[in-house]
Amino acid sequence: MKAIADRADVSRGTILNHFGHAEGLLDAVLERILATLELPDERILEGITGRDDRIRTYVAAMVAFFRRSASWWPVFESELERPVVKAREMEYWTALARLQAAVLGPDLAADANLQTAIGAVIHPATMGSMLWQLEQGGASPDRAARIVEDFVLGYVAIESKRSGREAS
Repeated sequence: MKAIADRADVSRGTILNHFGHAEGLLDAVLERILATLELPDERILEGITGRDDRIRTYVAAMVAFFRRSASWWPVFESELERPVVKAREMEYWTALARLQAAVLGPDLAADANLQTAIGAVIHPATMGSMLWQLEQGGASPDRAARIVEDFVLGYVAIESKRSGREAS
């Protein structure tokens, strides 16, 4: 807090008065970071009909989000023991689950195994590894993103057929 106050050329008391405590300051910093990272939400689906197009839009948005936020994941991960960071992580997963359910539609959103499998692919660790491997193998960033889209779309198609819930 002292270093921040010194850098901002204010007293430590000013920071404490404004943010309450160190966790309040951390929460404000996280809020600012998350706002600039622009986590995709249901608005990305406006005007998009058909499950395949929703899935492609979702995966493309998540790839773009991952690329924007990749440098922050190690920071968040190293601070996860802090309650305010843990709370923000839970908000992230809740928002992501809500978006994923909107993408899949009511029939497939009820399939917990499908939700988990897609969530595993969209997870930052998996996404980062997949994109890195594809790009190291010669795929352009756009092609790598399209391959991830195709992967998720193919899995959803297989599961839809297996469960008798065709694309809608």
